Amino acid sequence: MMVVVFTRAMVRYVSKVLPGLGVKGVPVLTAADWFSRRRRKVIPGLPKKYNQETPDLITRFKKHPVMLEAARMFVARQIVETTADMARRLEGVSRGEEVLGRWEELRRKHAAPMPRIRALRDWVGQQDLGGAFARQRVATALHLAVSRLGDVAGDWAEMLTDQDLLAAAVDRCSPGEFSMAQIQRLTRWVSDQLGPDGLASASASAPAPADPDAPMANPDNSPYISLDGRDERIQEEGGRLDLTDDPLLLYFALLKEGCLRPRGKAAIRYEHLVIDEAQDLSAVELKVLLSCTSKLRSITLTGDTAQRTVFDNGFSDWASALERVGEQGA
Repeated sequence: MMVVVFTRAMVRYVSKVLPGLGVKGVPVLTAADWFSRRRRKVIPGLPKKYNQETPDLITRFKKHPVMLEAARMFVARQIVETTADMARRLEGVSRGEEVLGRWEELRRKHAAPMPRIRALRDWVGQQDLGGAFARQRVATALHLAVSRLGDVAGDWAEMLTDQDLLAAAVDRCSPGEFSMAQIQRLTRWVSDQLGPDGLASASASAPAPADPDAPMANPDNSPYISLDGRDERIQEEGGRLDLTDDPLLLYFALLKEGCLRPRGKAAIRYEHLVIDEAQDLSAVELKVLLSCTSKLRSITLTGDTAQRTVFDNGFSDWASALERVGEQGA
């Protein structure tokens, strides 16, 4: 069981109330803390620091339900491209068509691509492929497929810088909600987030030391200028995530694996999930949280549309919110 609340003040309050009701040992977290912690475990190696002044448009875009559609479109396209690449690499290879046929058959058992490719790899390992050459060709094709399908951070970056995909997702999900100019602003922002070396390398980087021979950059003793001559009013977004990126990254991991699974550990599952002030969560946040429940699907959502404190998450009403995350009729 887990309880998700909106503020840390509520964390402290609920943590004290539950033991008095005989409910002990239940984790109580804010949604932001849960997403940050889970992202670091499921997708390690990314920056720990966040942008503190993300533009309102970027925040609204990344929290909007259109992100669910864009991510699904991206992964569906990626599977098609991966299949085509496998077919090209296995053309003329002994039993190559049989390997592709098995890949298609496994789709009925594994909707998510990563369990599917692993099942195919296990099956191939039990087959006689007719020689070292054929086995090497098949192994190379599968290795490239695993590398492409398993790159969650790369998928996040590629999707959020693909203007055509984002425009198609907006047209399909929320026509007119975002203009092409706004889509271009999003893609530029994400490109700046990535920086020249990508997010992963930025997580371990440190700022370059100041040049000791450089002239002082603060002739008027402005309080905004630090000792190294930097203007503290200017924040460099490169190498930093936005708070709204954690749910998106975890949603990609969910689409790829079918669950959230820290490396080397069991999938994250809760027998019962309580979400307070659910109307203030984004569709992506709600989708990821609900996907972490067990087969019993025991969930308690509390909230009041008249007490909304967040107005940039695309929430309109409960029926629409639940339909967007696949829980219509709940």
